[in-house]
Amino acid sequence: MLKANLLKAKRQPLLLGVLVMLVCYSTYFIFKARSQPSTEVYWFKNFVVYLNCLQPFFFSLIVAVQRRFEDQSSNFNRILALPSRSKWLLNFTAQTYLIWILNLVIMNFLFVCFTSLAMKNYLMFWLSLAILGCVWLPIIDFISITYGYVADLVIGIIAIPFTIYYGTEQLGTSIWRIIPWVYNAKIYLISSQRLVWFILIIAVVTLIEQLLANWCFNNWLGN
Repeated sequence: MLKANLLKAKRQPLLLGVLVMLVCYSTYFIFKARSQPSTEVYWFKNFVVYLNCLQPFFFSLIVAVQRRFEDQSSNFNRILALPSRSKWLLNFTAQTYLIWILNLVIMNFLFVCFTSLAMKNYLMFWLSLAILGCVWLPIIDFISITYGYVADLVIGIIAIPFTIYYGTEQLGTSIWRIIPWVYNAKIYLISSQRLVWFILIIAVVTLIEQLLANWCFNNWLGN
């Protein structure tokens, strides 16, 4: 499956555009960190928080490219004829996640090469962007598949002000604690003692989302 996903991604050159955007984003914060070495950690935390806020948007870009590819290659009509589409949907989600992880590896590599940050700083980077932020993936995948890649991009754009507001504002009521979709942006406010519980909540919510997406997709008539 991994090899097949990589080969399919290789035939989607527009994914390089997503990588270029992420590299440019990383370069900006690397430049800020290098110009003020004493504030490297500060700029890296800002990089992580705002990338988490933008994560649904980047997910929507990756998914939109894949959805458009499926349309162009006439694969989608064949998929709709399958008696059970769950395996295909899970594979589609896994491919999106794999592409995202590869982008994270490249961004992490850039920071390791051009900054002197201690390795412990990258733990929050991976916990938030590779684990907590994945709660968005089943939602964006399902919207893209059932309503098209344009609707998927609209959701990705709408999610930006939502995640920025709840992810970066210091809300006195701590309402963000009951919104799993912003846990990743709040990674630096989650204590190490409670982090496991937040990860478990994300795992349960993501599982429920994926099961609902599978059920709806299996019963979708394609119109």
